[in-house]
Amino acid sequence: MAQAVREALLKAGRGVEDNLISTLPRELKYTADQVKSIIETYKNSDINTIKNNLLNIKQIDRLIYYFAIISFLLAFSRGNIDNLIKIYSENFIKINKFSASSIRNIIYSLIDYLDKKNIENYTNKVLNILENLNRNNIYIWILKQKKIDRFENDIRRILFDGLGGPSADRGVKAFMRIFIDRNNIPLAYTIAYNDRELRKYKVHGDIYTSLVTLRSGAFEDIDTLPSQRLKQRIARELLRMDREGRYEKVKVRLRSIRGLVRSTAYLSGDPLNYEKGAYFVGRNYCSKLMCDSCPIREVCRKYIFIEIK
Repeated sequence: MAQAVREALLKAGRGVEDNLISTLPRELKYTADQVKSIIETYKNSDINTIKNNLLNIKQIDRLIYYFAIISFLLAFSRGNIDNLIKIYSENFIKINKFSASSIRNIIYSLIDYLDKKNIENYTNKVLNILENLNRNNIYIWILKQKKIDRFENDIRRILFDGLGGPSADRGVKAFMRIFIDRNNIPLAYTIAYNDRELRKYKVHGDIYTSLVTLRSGAFEDIDTLPSQRLKQRIARELLRMDREGRYEKVKVRLRSIRGLVRSTAYLSGDPLNYEKGAYFVGRNYCSKLMCDSCPIREVCRKYIFIEIK
């Protein structure tokens, strides 16, 4: 049953377009499509052939800046992420020159989703990111990536000055997914077209992905201590429902089950699309208890008494 759930989530994930791609400004969407086309055409060629073809694409540097800035801001955002991304996209096109004032303006446009006290700090950090990108030849360092772990470390160094923790991890994974997912902009093509390497991708373990992983039962064939404990708590509530016609909430802390969520995603064989599918289902259906219209409703265990805090 758990395997069937994972397969359903993979199917959902493969049909979902990344929100950062779907909300790209039109001018950058065209650039993204050009980059993707070149990579798909020359992915089996040497890197110099790809580099020479990418040289002819206008605004490729601007495209990388776009994703670098939003990935950084996502790490420190709060509230409705979809709204933040939409507002960012609308305001990014107003930037003619990347300066302290233009960066500050775009951050101010997102003030409802960021810490107001850190506006200047965010501005300085973004300017530092742009300098780091320039020192690393903007997109060439992405093109050269061959290993997931190395790519993640480089992103963390360039975008977050080596900062760790769940917040930075969210931004790192947002940036990484853009360039290792062959359905997005597979600029890190050696990784994107290597299924064995892609399987090493570690999902972030956000609240929506985690909620679906637990409520659907996708984790149930994993034999670890956290899994066993959770299954025991679920069994008690199912028994209570059978005896008393009611259940009590099973509350779990997000940080306590991230490892279980990552193991479940890894077991799916395609953690990247598992994360996309679980996040999509979690945000649009599971968190709203819209079980009747959920795309995985036929296989989901519907443990709706599980809550994540």
